[in-house]
Amino acid sequence: MKLKNLIDSIGAEVIGHADMEIGGLAYDSRGVKREDKTLFAALPGERVDGRGFIKNAVDNGAVAVLAQRATKGVNAPQIIVRDARAALSRISDRFYGEPSKGLLMVGVTGTNGKTTTTYLLESIFSSAGFSPGVIGTVNYRYGGHVFPAPHTTPEAPKLHKILKEMCDSGVTHCVMEVSSHALHQKRAADVRFNAGIFT
Repeated sequence: MKLKNLIDSIGAEVIGHADMEIGGLAYDSRGVKREDKTLFAALPGERVDGRGFIKNAVDNGAVAVLAQRATKGVNAPQIIVRDARAALSRISDRFYGEPSKGLLMVGVTGTNGKTTTTYLLESIFSSAGFSPGVIGTVNYRYGGHVFPAPHTTPEAPKLHKILKEMCDSGVTHCVMEVSSHALHQKRAADVRFNAGIFT
């Protein structure tokens, strides 16, 4: 997908041009691969600013950079936005074809009981003849596949990729744990929830 089409609704300042193809999204410079034509998102962190990894990402083959402030000496187009996390959520949703539109999405948040609630809903949906998927603390699972869960709620690129894979594998309902940390970091900002549960 063309970069200009990914960013046309996020209110970005473009330094350079945005007419190149993007084949992948990354927020960790170690995940950038030259052959993927990656857009690298330099996310602000609590301890480390992702802008410190822009040079590594470009050296690894990133074709463009998303950041909240411009960085001098970067040999790639820079997409400057007010909120990099919100922009990455929107870009991820668009890159993967707005996958949450194809699922009945249930978000579960709260202090205690999120995981139990997702298991209960998964069982109810299965018993009713639907094909549910789950994104949660224990693992991510759908269509007979089970994947380890490094985070309760994945970062936006991984989250929307999982939702796309769920759609492609025939999942009808997705039950998702949404941690307060993920809400704060806007990881699920562009997920279209049909229902929300507070535990």
